[in-house]
Amino acid sequence: MRAFDDERLFPLRTLTTPPTAAPPFDHLVHIISGAQTPRVWSLLVTVFGDLAQQETARISGQALNHLARLIGLKPEAVRVALHRLRKDGWIDSQRSGRTSAYHLTPFGRARSAEASPLIYAKSPQAQEAWLVLTDPALPAMEYDGTGAWLTANTLIAPAEPTGEGVYASLIGPEATLPGWMTARICAPELARQSRDLVERLRALREQLEQHSLSPPQIAALRVLVVHSWRRVALKAPDLPGHVFPKDWAGQACRDLVADLLAQLPAQRLNILEQSVSETRRTG
Repeated sequence: MRAFDDERLFPLRTLTTPPTAAPPFDHLVHIISGAQTPRVWSLLVTVFGDLAQQETARISGQALNHLARLIGLKPEAVRVALHRLRKDGWIDSQRSGRTSAYHLTPFGRARSAEASPLIYAKSPQAQEAWLVLTDPALPAMEYDGTGAWLTANTLIAPAEPTGEGVYASLIGPEATLPGWMTARICAPELARQSRDLVERLRALREQLEQHSLSPPQIAALRVLVVHSWRRVALKAPDLPGHVFPKDWAGQACRDLVADLLAQLPAQRLNILEQSVSETRRTG
């Protein structure tokens, strides 16, 4: 497995220079978000998947709006996104007085649980890579794995497929794949995104030690870290690092995400809700 957390390979550029007159917490949000506003419905999927994946977990609308404001999102955008997620079957809600509490549906929990290993694992789940060839005269093989198709009858798979007419050869760590293969496994743009994320994660880790954060601020930054990595991790096939191009920084991202999530532990929802309520009363 290649290690990419190397300042010489991916030097920091200007991310540690805060925007003019930006408050300290806004600066941390700026670092990890890259000054890009995330799609709100996708970010809320991350919020529920990271903070409220358990069947009994509920998040109030007040807490969701507070987290959104910390990240720089408008309440109107949150309402539209919540409506879309309900319509798509991801979440449901229950009224409690004048407020609503939101939770994942069985469908939403299943989808979140499916993605979690790819997001939170410290290394790829796949430990092997197989070059698989099928008969080009036959219909394309039905394959439900998470490998990468190179051509219509050539596949890099994380496990040896079974079936007649299939040739499979193990690709060891010592193998050197040609560029056209690695580019099909991981497109140049995705590799660039992974390197950019390494810089942002590293810059956040450097700045985080200088801040004392409230539970909602911890939760907001944690969600942004998970969401930023999720947008990269779920686009990449689950294959061992030695078949990726040399400029893929996926393992460095995994290492940095693990470090940051240890510094930004998941907040208990009752403590988060209490902190949001206190902030509203005193704010």
